[in-house]
Amino acid sequence: AVSSIGCEIWNGYMSDDAAGYAGWYSPSWGNLLSEYWEARGAAALAGVRFDGSQIPGDTWLSKLPFKHDADPAFKDLNALKDMCNECTGDMFPHTCVGKWTRIRQMIRDDTQAALKAFSDESHVSLPTFRENDILVHVRFDPDHPQIAYYARSFFSWLVPESTSRIILLSAEPEWGKPILEAYTDIFRELCPRCSVERSSGSQFNDYAAIALAPTVVCSGSTYCLWAAMANRGRAIMSPHEIAQGKMPPIDDWTWVPGHVLGNGERPKDISNEDWVKHVAKWVREN
Repeated sequence: AVSSIGCEIWNGYMSDDAAGYAGWYSPSWGNLLSEYWEARGAAALAGVRFDGSQIPGDTWLSKLPFKHDADPAFKDLNALKDMCNECTGDMFPHTCVGKWTRIRQMIRDDTQAALKAFSDESHVSLPTFRENDILVHVRFDPDHPQIAYYARSFFSWLVPESTSRIILLSAEPEWGKPILEAYTDIFRELCPRCSVERSSGSQFNDYAAIALAPTVVCSGSTYCLWAAMANRGRAIMSPHEIAQGKMPPIDDWTWVPGHVLGNGERPKDISNEDWVKHVAKWVREN
């Protein structure tokens, strides 16, 4: 649907006095949240109320607000005009410099409240951290073009003297072991005093961990992007395949360009096994 300012909202609508979003459920939380937060951003920048329907199901997503009063603090009609375009009206607004880039405080407040409400209600405890922990998210998929593996040099300035523990958060597929081992070795070298631990929990637990760690480093993943956008500490990410690679300013957010090897660079005729070996060698040497 389109309003008088001509702002398309994927799976939603915009009128002169409200923006809405038709809540639905997908197990792909990252892409679902891209739609949701872009719709919230449209309402916020337009200075109108948000009037959607609840995300169904029994996950923490059902605790996110589906109605919200107009919030004049976020109103910015010039930004809204710039950020309403063919890219942001599509189903993957995270790939654009979208309205979502302007509402980090809202994403933080509402996500943290939803995670806590779900945790309290379902008696699932939230993960806890020490103040000098760093959480590094690694996403594994041999083909997905959004995925890029970070070189050793990406992390070289990210580990402060005070760091005591580095947690590698990922699924642990058998085929990905050489890459995981490369990262484990890299972090032991970069931080000899640190304990380096691997972690792989439920979808909810891992999401909450990214949102709650004192410092988080995201790989190319919308699942990690939205959890890190909700984090109140330090958040670091490559702009690879996110926001058109343009590194838009976001409150308290650190973009680190370069230092990545993307699945898009994978030669067509290479086997999965050989690509994994190549990636593991590349991240160690670059």
